[in-house]
This record gives sequence, structure tokens and C-alpha cells, in this order.
Amino acid sequence: MNLNKSCLFKLASVLTLTSALQITGFLIPTEPIAHAAERNGPVKLCNGDVREDTVTAAIMYYSFEKNGWIAQGWYNIAPGKCAYVLNYRGAMFVYGKTSSTVYSSSGNTGFCGPVSDGFYGYQKTKCRRNEKFYQGIEIAVPSDGGGFNFTFGDPDLVRDI
Repeated sequence: MNLNKSCLFKLASVLTLTSALQITGFLIPTEPIAHAAERNGPVKLCNGDVREDTVTAAIMYYSFEKNGWIAQGWYNIAPGKCAYVLNYRGAMFVYGKTSSTVYSSSGNTGFCGPVSDGFYGYQKTKCRRNEKFYQGIEIAVPSDGGGFNFTFGDPDLVRDI
């Protein structure tokens, strides 16, 4: 009889501990918790330049397929418009310029590219003689598949999203 009381006491203690953990916010799942899969989403660069100039833009992003940072440009974006650049998730860098404005960061992260010709390639640690270093603005593209729009200038001036 004492053995049964002892077993019942231990069982009650375990149930009390489980109940206490659940009450304090520790959930004890009965099934594995499913997490939403990370997905790429469309990234668009938009032109909200107040002078209504065309924005010429370039990007740098990490390619898991190529196992390295890729820089590419130039995208010419008309005033009030957006340009689709790629499907992506994670950190990337953008740079833009008009005839009178430069959209860049003051940091030391950026990429090499020619001044006028289009380009695509791995990021280098030193720019070639015919290239310039462009300081990129870091953005974070969410991994929920919803994508991201980055606007150079005033987002209220973008009419085409």
C-alpha cells in the first residue's frame, strides 16, 4: 500500500511540473512544430527622385548557387517607376545615381563596377583600373516570399509599384 501511495505521489509531482511549465509559458509539444519555409521574393528598385531624373542603379547580393557575392548593374529606372531586379532573400546592397544625386552609404561596404557599361560578376577586393568603387546601401529582404521594394528618394513619388 505504501508503494502505491509513493507512485501516486511521484506521478502527481510530474503532472504538477508539466502543468507548471505549461502555465509559465513553456509549451511541451506533442508533435514537432512546423516552421514556415524560407522563400525568395521579388526585389524591385523604384525611382522616387524629387527632380524626376532617371535613376541608374546597381546591386550586390550573395549567390548561394555561385557561393559568392555578385555585383550587377546598370538598371535605368524612369521617374515614378520600378524595375524588377531578381528574386532574393537576405542582405543585399544597392547604389543609385542621377545627374545630380547619388544614393549611397557612407560605409566601406560596396562593390566594383565600370562607370558606364553594364556589368555582372563576382565581387572583387580591389577594383580594376577601368572600374569604380560604389558604396552600397544595405537592405534586408525578408525570407517570407513577399519580396521587397527599395525606393531611391521619396516613396510617395512612385506611381508604378
